[in-house]
Amino acid sequence: MFVKQVKKSNGRVSILIVESVRKNGKPTHKTIRSLGTATNEKELSIILKSATAMIAEIKESQNRLLPIFDPLEFYEVKPRPETPSEFKVNPATLQVEVLLVSGSQEIFGQTYKQMNFHNLLETDYKQDEWNSILKQCVLSRIINPTSKLKTSEQLVDYFGIDISVSRLYRMMDKVFENKDRIKQLVLENSLTLLENQIDVTFFDVTTLHFESFEEDELRRFGFSKNCRFKETQVVLALQTAQGGIPVGYELYPGNTYEGKTLIDAVKNHKEKFNLRKVFLVADRAMFNKSNLDLMDSIEVNYVVAAKLKSMSSDIKKEILSFSDNVNKKEFTVMEKNIEGRRLIVNYSPDRAKKDLSDRERLVNRLKKQLDENNQIEIKKLVKNQGTKKYLKIADSKLIATINNTKINEDSRWDGLHGIITNTHDHTAEELLMRYKDLWQIEEAFRINKTDLKMRPIFHWKKSRIEAHIAICYLAYSVIVQIRNKLNDAGIKISVDKIRYQLNRVQRSVMYDPESKKRFVVPSKLNPIQKSLFEALGIKSPEKPYFL
Repeated sequence: MFVKQVKKSNGRVSILIVESVRKNGKPTHKTIRSLGTATNEKELSIILKSATAMIAEIKESQNRLLPIFDPLEFYEVKPRPETPSEFKVNPATLQVEVLLVSGSQEIFGQTYKQMNFHNLLETDYKQDEWNSILKQCVLSRIINPTSKLKTSEQLVDYFGIDISVSRLYRMMDKVFENKDRIKQLVLENSLTLLENQIDVTFFDVTTLHFESFEEDELRRFGFSKNCRFKETQVVLALQTAQGGIPVGYELYPGNTYEGKTLIDAVKNHKEKFNLRKVFLVADRAMFNKSNLDLMDSIEVNYVVAAKLKSMSSDIKKEILSFSDNVNKKEFTVMEKNIEGRRLIVNYSPDRAKKDLSDRERLVNRLKKQLDENNQIEIKKLVKNQGTKKYLKIADSKLIATINNTKINEDSRWDGLHGIITNTHDHTAEELLMRYKDLWQIEEAFRINKTDLKMRPIFHWKKSRIEAHIAICYLAYSVIVQIRNKLNDAGIKISVDKIRYQLNRVQRSVMYDPESKKRFVVPSKLNPIQKSLFEALGIKSPEKPYFL
């Protein structure tokens, strides 16, 4: 079954859903449904998008799954009837009706229910149905993230659950209506992992691109952290607690400067979710006087990276004097009061080695471009700020030479790093350690982007874009909940390995035509799979049982 376009003499295009059949032994097309006529490219694009969803809906009505059970109920963990000991089957006649992936549904599904997400959507119509569809969409995002069209196919292939693409999209509209409730419920679950006390939060921003070049109120061209400057994007601001535990997020148009997102996000999270105490850790993009003044005014304690080279000349002289006089083999700290805030600068031998290595790699790359006159043609260089850093560009702006003075000046900053804070209740060493924990939010972004494939985004309506982010956020919160329970049990395992193991826990639905009975045969758990189920307190059937 596929979409067929028929061009007419008047320039219009008729769109049909057809399938290939044979008539009198010859292949031909049978029209299943006519979707109308398009008079321009925009109309054609709209009709073609709806055609994909309609094909899935037609297939659903034509090819229902096994009527022997409700798949959504089948995966609920509950007491199963034992297989009678005297029950015998004839292997020659035994039929395997379906092989279902069950481990991921059992563990991720039970955790989802324990987090009270199964009643998340509040709607006036078919509430249970929409919540069931959301659950399967979230679990599918964890198990094998893909587009909504492929998600619909995957649910059938993996789990025997038939949900059309159109129903997935309608569910996303319900998610958009409940996005604030989703954030609140995720925070409530996060607080249970934090003993109802958030001591510190980490804040960072990333960009998520689209396979699209058309702008609207949310999709905008802007500075891309993923070097996808030709595509539109949105800006995602994420706030987590220790261990990557989610606190909240905000979504902004793609051309939003990341420094402007900090105060808005913190205010929203503090007001909406009644966060009385906020201790914020953020990267250097958030460091500007306006941000710091506002955080002081709303009583937010913070540790943010300092832009040492952008400070006043007097402060820079003091920092370089500190660097020139430290023991280059030891970690050393200096502290200075600036307008009531603490500037903490540290020298690290390991950081100094990295800074030297990074600079030598860049300079060696430039040296390879030198001609016999020790000059470099600008057009041969990659156009970024890092490349220009150590160059002296001629007035013609066509050639450049290596600026050794700039290289020597830059080497004096090797090993230096600084933070700004408004708290006086912690030592400099404690605050530096808190800043180092900022990697945890970078790990949160990695899980969302890589393991959950939050990007690229294929939706174009604002409500669907926001729903997609909310679904990924729910999936991430389930992963964090499971990972924390496994950590408590002493099990260190990546998201990818959890997924790999659980996707190999299966159940075979068997039919015996002689007795007219159906029963389920679970696969045998290996030691890793057993440890996952035991650590999470979830029981998986080990013996065959009747349906």
